[in-house]
Amino acid sequence: GYVLAVAFPSLVTGERVHIALGTVANDPEIQDEARRTVAVGLRNPELVDPALLAASVDVVARVGDEADFDAYVAAWKAATTPQAEVRYIYALAEFDEPDLTARVQSLVLDGTIRSQNAPFLLARALGSRANGEATWAFITGRWDRLNEMFASSSIVRMLATLIQLDRPGQVEEAQAFFRTHEVATGTRTLRQILERQAVNAALRDRDPAKTTELVLP
Repeated sequence: GYVLAVAFPSLVTGERVHIALGTVANDPEIQDEARRTVAVGLRNPELVDPALLAASVDVVARVGDEADFDAYVAAWKAATTPQAEVRYIYALAEFDEPDLTARVQSLVLDGTIRSQNAPFLLARALGSRANGEATWAFITGRWDRLNEMFASSSIVRMLATLIQLDRPGQVEEAQAFFRTHEVATGTRTLRQILERQAVNAALRDRDPAKTTELVLP
């Protein structure tokens, strides 16, 4: 607790710094602190500041393994508040092992993750540095099925983080897909998403030497 208390006097700002240090900077001290915080939070969340716990849950997910994934699934299923439930559900999108990404997709398809949560979980996975491409492949490959499962208004929300897929070929792939696949609700929003994706890609292409992974994940 001491390291984080000193490093992050404002937890609103500190939550983002905590995640960045634990993942992008790969700071082992922050990761260890996050694991201790999550361990306490899993036993009794009332003992941990909610913002600090949320940040720590994300850090552990991004560096975690199957045991951590299973612990999060158990915590989500045992949650007694909506806040605790979504904290652990949405963190599942951050695990970067392909087998765990596939498990998330299975939990969506079989309905274990409710349809009101699943689109937002997929949005988070789509915007993930590690899981974005696999999630896009899943969404496009299961497009009809997902449209059957989710409310029409949530489909475009699921696509909001598509703007992160800005590497060569990804913009063209997305544009080609949506020339033959429509969204029932949110056509204008989808157009804006595709425009922002193209802007991000242009920025990356303009000066790739200066556009680092820290700026455009």
